[in-house]
Amino acid sequence: MSPSRPTWPLVLTLAAVLLVGCSPSPVASPAPTTAASVPAEASPVQTTPAAPAFGSCARRCRHWRKVLTELDERRARAYTLARPRLLGDVYVAGSAVLRRDRATLLAWSARRVAVTDLHLDLLALEILHADRRLVRLRVVDRLTRATARLPQGRAVNLPRDEATARILGLRKLAGQWRIATSWHAPG
Repeated sequence: MSPSRPTWPLVLTLAAVLLVGCSPSPVASPAPTTAASVPAEASPVQTTPAAPAFGSCARRCRHWRKVLTELDERRARAYTLARPRLLGDVYVAGSAVLRRDRATLLAWSARRVAVTDLHLDLLALEILHADRRLVRLRVVDRLTRATARLPQGRAVNLPRDEATARILGLRKLAGQWRIATSWHAPG
């Protein structure tokens, strides 16, 4: 991008793509077998103050918050380094959600734009189904901070996002949890 070209259209496009995130993909899902919910606790990727856990789900919800935090940190690292291959540590290989996120990151990388300081707040978490290899979670999160580093070296803060409810499907592969599906949740 030449210095004489305006960068705001690019920044606004990047902001829109980042706020939308991975587009929802409708996936048939079995009826929930486990229902547990708890507000999210604070972590390096989250800024929401910890809320008290309730019921017997507290330990399980803390575990899934930790898993999601680790996945969010890996995704943020891929974006910061502008390395789409690192998204393979976040998503199931061949999944639609990986293809969409990788295409987004490739497009930004082609323009020599890096997204840094990516910060998500996990506002709520509900376990819809959990077994040894598959977990389905309803999460509410919000992008609270992200910076676009433009080719000229300029940093532009991207707009904050509204809270978004999503259903995440995670699969355990070779001992590691990966995101297999992501779609908007009703409500």
